[in-house]
Amino acid sequence: MGEDKKKFDASFTAGGLFFREFTVLGSILIEDDFLEQLQREKELNLVIGISTESARKRIILELSRRYKMVAIDFWTWFLTIPQKEQKLALFYMS
Repeated sequence: MGEDKKKFDASFTAGGLFFREFTVLGSILIEDDFLEQLQREKELNLVIGISTESARKRIILELSRRYKMVAIDFWTWFLTIPQKEQKLALFYMS
């Protein structure tokens, strides 16, 4: 019998949730110019703390995509709920 090899997408792993990244960006997450600040973060790396520029660009692209998926009210709510619920909320978005 052949082996059943399963492939899993990164969005189904804890790393795919970007919990740490969204929480460290919490201070700017509900700002009107969040996407512009996120682009500055890609260049300056002041908050997110991802040392390589190529990784930072890929992650910020994904953060931007997920940010746009939900209404702005989601982010206000997200910042007020407990950590376990925040992770579940991010899983919902992935």
